[in-house]
Amino acid sequence: MEKLEKGFEAGLWGSRFVVLTAVIFGLIGAVALFVVASFDIFHVAGVVIDTYVNHHHPEKFHELVVGEIIGAVDLYLIGVVMLLFSFGLYELFISEIDPAREDEDVNKILSIHSLDQLKDKISKVIV
Repeated sequence: MEKLEKGFEAGLWGSRFVVLTAVIFGLIGAVALFVVASFDIFHVAGVVIDTYVNHHHPEKFHELVVGEIIGAVDLYLIGVVMLLFSFGLYELFISEIDPAREDEDVNKILSIHSLDQLKDKISKVIV
């Protein structure tokens, strides 16, 4: 019975690596959001330059520009949330991120020791 228990516990402990899928896809999602937000900003910059070079000023131009930029900032913030989520899950379930431990300033930002601490850090980025 003890052998069965040890085998079960070893399998249960190893199952934590399924969290790597969330970590990897969280990172992919963060990169995708950063890329999309950057293209949005680049597009808005092109529209602004075109508007002033060609001397045509469409109706509600300022609202359009501000709306697009705020939308891009939202995407960047959600990307940061995804990064924190990925880092936090990795540190909670897999291992500490060794390079982050070498830098004192980064260590304060990325130090996550519980799910509540992860939720706190994410909520601070959102607010």
